[in-house]
Amino acid sequence: MYKHVLGVGATLLSGALAQNQTVFFPAEYSYLLPDGFVGGNTSTQFLTSTSTGNSTIDSLIKSAANASFIALDPDFYNIFGPNPQLELAAHSDFDDFYEAGAWDPKRGRVWFSGSVSEKDWHLFVYDLNTRQVTTPETSLPILAPNGGYYWNDKVYICDFGNQTFASSIIAVDPDTGNSEYVVNSFFGLHLNGPDDVNWVKKNGKAYMFFTDPYYASALNISGPAVLPDGIWRLDPASQDLQAVISRADVLVPNGVAVDANMTKLYVTDTAGTTIPPDFQPAYASSGSAAIYVYDFDEEVRPVNKRLFAYSRSGIPDGIKVDDLGRVWTGEGDGLVIRNTVGKVIAIVNAVALGISAVTNFAIAGDVLVIGGYQNLWLTRSKILQNPACNMIIILLVPDHPVPYTTYSAGRTTRHVW
Repeated sequence: MYKHVLGVGATLLSGALAQNQTVFFPAEYSYLLPDGFVGGNTSTQFLTSTSTGNSTIDSLIKSAANASFIALDPDFYNIFGPNPQLELAAHSDFDDFYEAGAWDPKRGRVWFSGSVSEKDWHLFVYDLNTRQVTTPETSLPILAPNGGYYWNDKVYICDFGNQTFASSIIAVDPDTGNSEYVVNSFFGLHLNGPDDVNWVKKNGKAYMFFTDPYYASALNISGPAVLPDGIWRLDPASQDLQAVISRADVLVPNGVAVDANMTKLYVTDTAGTTIPPDFQPAYASSGSAAIYVYDFDEEVRPVNKRLFAYSRSGIPDGIKVDDLGRVWTGEGDGLVIRNTVGKVIAIVNAVALGISAVTNFAIAGDVLVIGGYQNLWLTRSKILQNPACNMIIILLVPDHPVPYTTYSAGRTTRHVW
C-alpha cells in the first residue's frame, strides 16, 4: 500500500549531529532568580529571553541555550542516560512531520501528518526497521489529516475535511489501506474538526475520546464552526456520542492523552494570547495555555478537573503519558517532560535546534517521535516504555540548510537528507 519512498537510511545519519550536550539546570532557577532579572513573555523562549546580571547564572543560561538536552532533575538520567545524542535522520522542504505521531507497535511504524497550514496534506509513515518514510494509500480520501492514534490494529486519523466533506475521524487498516468513517456528525451537525484522538478501555468496553476545536474553520478549511469547542466520547458498543468536557471547562482543547492505567485523562488547552488574534475567536483569548488532568468515574466520564501545568512558552500541543506516569508535551521551549506531579524534569531544547516550538510526537516503546515541521532527528536512550528497541526519534524544524537527496511525494519534489 505504500508509495513515494523517501531515501532515508542508517548510512546517511553520520555527520548530521545536533548540539549533543546535556546541561544540568538547577530547578530552583525556574522560580528564583536574582532581584532585577530581565525576562520575556509567553511568546518568547525562556533561555533566549532571560538575563540576571549574575555572571555565573547567565553563563549557565547561555550554555543551556546551546545544549540539546536540559536536565532539571536527576530523573532526566533515568530517561536519557548520561550522554544522549541526536542525529539527523530525514529532512523535507515541507512541513511533513507535524501532527499525529501514532505508534503502530505491531509493524514498528509511526504515522505523522503534515501541517494543515500547507493547504495540501499527506500522511507519512516512518518505519523503525527499515528507516524509510513512505506515504500510505487509503481507500477513503483523507483530505486534511491531523492527530492520530493506533488502537486495536487500526490507525485512527483526525481529518479536518474541506468545504464539501465533513470533518471526521477515519480508521485505517495499516496493511491494506482499507478505511472507514468512525464519526463525522452530531445529529446532522458537522464537527468543527477533530484535532486529536485517544482510546480508553474500562469495564470491558472501549471508548474513543477526541478534541474538537475551531481550527478547521479558522483556517478556512471547513465551513463555519457550528458546535462549541469540546471534548467528545464515542461509545461504539452503545452507539452513543456525547460531549463530556465543554468549552466552559477547556476553552480550546487540542491534545488528549490517557495514562497507562487508563484512570486519568490529560487535555491540553491552547487558548490564550500566544495564538495570533486573527486566528482565534474572541472567547479563546481569555483562556490559558495549560494542561489539565481528569479522573474517570464509574461511567468513564472525566471528573475532578485539576490544573496540571502551565506552558512557559507558546502552547502545549501534542501530549503523551509514559508508563511511569511522566507527562510529555510539545511546547515553545521544546519537548517538555514533567513528572507525575507536574515538575519539569527534562527538556529537549528547541533553541539549540533552531526552532520556534515542538508540536507533536509519539512514544513508541522507547522511541520518541516529535513533530516539528521539517526534520527527523534520531537519538538512542535508556528504556522509556518497552525494551523492544532502543532509540528516540525527533522531528524538528531546521535553522540551516542541510545536504539532501530528492524524492517524490505525489504533489511536488521534496528533498531528504
